Amino acid sequence: MKKKLGQSEHLEYWLRANGIFEIAPAHGSSKTKEIGLEEAKYSLSLQKACFEETGKKVRIIANLANMSNVSKPARDYGKTEEGKEIKKYVRAYALVAPNLFGRLVGNMLVGSFKTDYPVKLFATEEKAEKWLLSLED
Repeated sequence: MKKKLGQSEHLEYWLRANGIFEIAPAHGSSKTKEIGLEEAKYSLSLQKACFEETGKKVRIIANLANMSNVSKPARDYGKTEEGKEIKKYVRAYALVAPNLFGRLVGNMLVGSFKTDYPVKLFATEEKAEKWLLSLED
């Protein structure tokens, strides 16, 4: 059973029963979308709230199937002091890229940010989830 944590224009945010924080395309969103600054800030605020609620660093799985790009302002925000606070509450990020667009976005994200936590790209959610659950707290 999953618990819905929030929704933005393009994305939905869930907490899975196994404790994994899930980022998925919003219901009915089939076209590729660019993730903007406000969406990035909202996502980070939910991740932080999840950490504060559980007391554990968050394992995140993000489905990139419908994402075409992350805007420059959103990428730049990740490099600010406020954006870098994510390292305090994220354990690992698994990016699921089942198609070409997803792989392009995933490779851009992995290459754009230097992180203090592991980030890996996967072709399936099953492999991504298995990896996340194998990590120690």
